[in-house]
Amino acid sequence: MLDFIFGFNARLGRLQYFLSNTALVVLMIAVTLAIIASGGIHVPKGSHLTWDMLSWPVACVVLLFTGASFMLQAMRLRDIGWDPVCVIGGWIAIVVIDRIVATQVPALSLVPALLSWLVNLAMFCVLYFWPSSDA
Repeated sequence: MLDFIFGFNARLGRLQYFLSNTALVVLMIAVTLAIIASGGIHVPKGSHLTWDMLSWPVACVVLLFTGASFMLQAMRLRDIGWDPVCVIGGWIAIVVIDRIVATQVPALSLVPALLSWLVNLAMFCVLYFWPSSDA
């Protein structure tokens, strides 16, 4: 059971991945609305809700849901038969290199941005449409 929750050796098929991602998005929306509502309740009268009031809860939620998203992606990549550490690590490296090139050499920022967009599109298609391996 814990293997499935933490994604150590679990595998997710295409439909399971789609449904898990959908459930995660619904949960993200619910938690975000709860944080906003909670922030609105605890604001003193006469003042406004600011980012400083919500920064810690939002940062914790972002880390939690980013980790959950990476776990789902790792389970799906493991089901395909690929090593999630190499694939997700390479994916993050391409996005980071894209950002560095775009900020340091603005004249070349269109080419890496296009490359990063194509890599993200390819990963989306792989995660949602690539068939499972038999192993």
